[in-house]
Amino acid sequence: MNNVPPIYEQPADVAKEDAVAEVLRLRWKWDRLIKLPKLRRLDRAAVRSGDIVGYVEIKCRPGLTYGYGDGYYIAATKVIAAIDMLAIFGVGTILAVRFLPDTTIWWTPLRGPYRGIWAGRMDRPDDPFAMEEHAVIPWSEFKRVTT
Repeated sequence: MNNVPPIYEQPADVAKEDAVAEVLRLRWKWDRLIKLPKLRRLDRAAVRSGDIVGYVEIKCRPGLTYGYGDGYYIAATKVIAAIDMLAIFGVGTILAVRFLPDTTIWWTPLRGPYRGIWAGRMDRPDDPFAMEEHAVIPWSEFKRVTT
């Protein structure tokens, strides 16, 4: 069995993520928001004056709205990566979500602890990585990005 999860990210997905990244970069006055390699668990490293000052996980979610259900579901591996970066570098990670086609971006520190569930993509029955542990982040922890 292949231990590397498939990559579903398409160029259009990266373009949407880049647009969100630019808004975040300006909001927090980062010099750069560097795209990390695809197999890394987090999307971007925030850099100011050459120092890593944080990490960012960006999600653009068509067909999902802010406030739907009991919270935002995110793969536990993303939370683990955020906690690891905090332990290694002493800098936090934020999760930023844009619910398309809305232009509003919501963010929260990605740090836990969260309620854990077993969830994932039901439309990928041949993908052994489609279902996994997820963290449920309560909607009350999210703030609107303001510039």
